Amino acid sequence: MLEKKLKNEINKLLENLNIKKKDNLIIHSNSAGLLQFDTNKKKVFNLFWQILKNKVGNKGTVVFPTFNYNILNNKKNYSISQVGLLTNFILKQKEFIRTKNPIFSHTIYGKLRKILCAENVSSAFGSKNSIFQKFIDHKFKIIGFCCPVNSITILHHLEVLAGVNYRYKKVFKFKFKNKKFEYSYYVGKKNINYKLKENKIRSLLKQKKIIKVSTFGRFECWSINSFVLNNIILNKLKKNKRFLIK
Repeated sequence: MLEKKLKNEINKLLENLNIKKKDNLIIHSNSAGLLQFDTNKKKVFNLFWQILKNKVGNKGTVVFPTFNYNILNNKKNYSISQVGLLTNFILKQKEFIRTKNPIFSHTIYGKLRKILCAENVSSAFGSKNSIFQKFIDHKFKIIGFCCPVNSITILHHLEVLAGVNYRYKKVFKFKFKNKKFEYSYYVGKKNINYKLKENKIRSLLKQKKIIKVSTFGRFECWSINSFVLNNIILNKLKKNKRFLIK
């Protein structure tokens, strides 16, 4: 009974967010959204993925962030994803390929895998060959599955493109898979609260009517076109470099 209810809820959500065949999706997720219906992780995660895969079809693309920051702190175990239980389940699915960025990796299913995997691995944000720029160029839909809009990682890419004055480039040197790396990472200045303002971003997206919102049990989910988001946020940052944090 719970499985049938969850299946209906997932299908209704994807319909409300206008997810369809051939779509390209980047998904920020909170696994609590699925676990509110059933605590059997493997079962609910698999059901979610199978429905989503069927929805976009083999001509669509689905991407999950699988970030891991351990290497910056000289810690081991950098193969796991540190951005949620669902993403670690997805990492184990044979249909996916993980990118080679040592920190901001993604795991990818579908048509655009080769294009997305040919990314800049010595940095994450700000370059034309950044995977985040590829999301924008290919007009990916950003899906927030039970998580807030300030979780959109592309926003940090846009901060770098706009040259915000509260971040600066820091070069980290480390070994990753037996190779020496020099990795450029834009970090926030310590004397500034550079956390992205959820309510402000959400208000702008609603005002511009570029966000689709739907409930999923006790959570809220949303969908945004990355290309449109890019234009709106860059325009705001040109006028006010601290728009996202003030």
